[in-house]
Amino acid sequence: MARSYKNQRRQKPVVYDWTAKLAQGEAFEKRCIALLKAQGHQAWKEPESRYDLRINLEVPLYGTVPLTGECKYDAMASSTGRLALQVWDVGKPRGIHPQGPNPDLWFHGVGGEAWVIRTKLIQGLVEQLGLTPISTGDAGTRARCILLPIERARGLVGGTWLPLSE
Repeated sequence: MARSYKNQRRQKPVVYDWTAKLAQGEAFEKRCIALLKAQGHQAWKEPESRYDLRINLEVPLYGTVPLTGECKYDAMASSTGRLALQVWDVGKPRGIHPQGPNPDLWFHGVGGEAWVIRTKLIQGLVEQLGLTPISTGDAGTRARCILLPIERARGLVGGTWLPLSE
């Protein structure tokens, strides 16, 4: 495993309101489901699942393709100009980490948009660029993220930025 995904020591504690973050994340999941449904696909959140979304993508001339998705809303991205891509949480591989849940699609919310991309493409980019994780969030969560410039994400072939309805 490349050093990009290794858990490293925390540098400084950050305190945040977990309940507010949870509500924000759940609202983003609902917006992603609405986006997919508006495009003619089936999307839902299962009560007990390791993935945020289950998706039946309707592909013309092919049929239904079942996929999984992970949704992360990034409230800081607009002000920092970087996406915080989760790789560790509570000391375990999460998010885009290859040993984490490994969803098929990654939905990353920034303002009124969602960046939708295959998780494998993000993992490949992280490896290619040799990006390393930094400590984020509350000290108790031992969360780590890889910071990716938004402009780099906008130019990445294979991903798309979609407007979200309110």
